[in-house]
Amino acid sequence: TIEITESAIFQDEALALRIIGRLREVGVRVSLDDFGTGCSSLSHLRTFPIDEVKIDRSFVRNVIVDQQDAVIARAITDMANGMNLRVVAEGIEQASEGRFFHEIGCDEAQGYLYARPLSAEAVTAMLDRAATGVDADNASNHGVAAALA
Repeated sequence: TIEITESAIFQDEALALRIIGRLREVGVRVSLDDFGTGCSSLSHLRTFPIDEVKIDRSFVRNVIVDQQDAVIARAITDMANGMNLRVVAEGIEQASEGRFFHEIGCDEAQGYLYARPLSAEAVTAMLDRAATGVDADNASNHGVAAALA
């Protein structure tokens, strides 16, 4: 999956549409990153052949204490699910945030709750340990992205 921000699409929409189309033709999945920030346009969800929407951290961090952020996150998730797009919540740091997004139908979550950013070598070592059963319990606690569904 390749992530493209809305701001990158706005720079040259025609070029972005051609590039995204070519990527999809060769089997690359496309994620619309940082959705809801900047110059969001719902028409992008309809026009661009994307597979996934990533809810920006700015809407994730306060969903438990801010009703408006919770409503926005739920609306983005409902809309994306209704359009058969996967939904990823970015920046999950608290278990309560993870539960919230699981309950509203979010497909995946990313954030420090699950793992800090890792180098390619660290990910390879983690996957090797998990595949061989060595320290598998510890390796499974450090997933790069946690599937919620």
